Amino acid sequence: MIRAFRAEYYKIRRLSILSGSIAMVGLSILAAYFGITRIHDRPDALVEIFRLSQPDGLVTLLQHAATLLLVISLIVMAASMGEEWSHGTIRNLLAVSPNRILVFAGKYAALLLYLALASALAIVLGGLIAWWLGPGNGITTSAWTTAAGWNALATFAGNFALCLVGWTVFGAAVGILLRSAAAAVGIAMAYLLVLEGLITLLLPNVGKWLIGELLTVVIQGGTPTMQYSAALFWSGVYTVGFLAASMLLLVRRDITA
Repeated sequence: MIRAFRAEYYKIRRLSILSGSIAMVGLSILAAYFGITRIHDRPDALVEIFRLSQPDGLVTLLQHAATLLLVISLIVMAASMGEEWSHGTIRNLLAVSPNRILVFAGKYAALLLYLALASALAIVLGGLIAWWLGPGNGITTSAWTTAAGWNALATFAGNFALCLVGWTVFGAAVGILLRSAAAAVGIAMAYLLVLEGLITLLLPNVGKWLIGELLTVVIQGGTPTMQYSAALFWSGVYTVGFLAASMLLLVRRDITA
């Protein structure tokens, strides 16, 4: 597992993987910038300014970018897992260590750490941009540094970390199932943006129990229609299920790449 963990960091330095962190940072900065500078264009500008001036105002801004960061993490994980078969490198990995589960556990751990660090950098930079631009746009940022503000930020960071694990385990499962980087990314995005969206729109009582909707509730800390504890529990059930399915596929399926 340690060898696979270390080996993955040579792959992470490739532009195709590093572009994920670049996109994270860029999107987080843009979300913070436009979330503040365009606030006066909204019909409820005064209400929004008041809301963002509360202790959890910074978290409200950061949540705009959080979903995008999680989607990018899903894409990176699915593509990285799938490309081991697409590029035929899976045999090389298993030649060094024949234990498939340990090899992919090391690979997943390395990618998760990379995505966590990239997300943290993106969130910090987005927060700094918001802090810098807020006062000039009528937002009082002093409440963000109160005890309540730091508590809200810590809660957001914890929820984001939980969602990051959930989305990346889902991405890893799709990559291992499809054994192709392109197919893994395509199917994952089709499910997230099309299938789950349609089910939620047409059958809201069913859609709210799907993985994407549940993790959205977790990152928001709960919604009027779903309690945080329920969303966290069922997200955990999905995550454990994806993890078990991934391990079963790794053990049972032949390596044909």
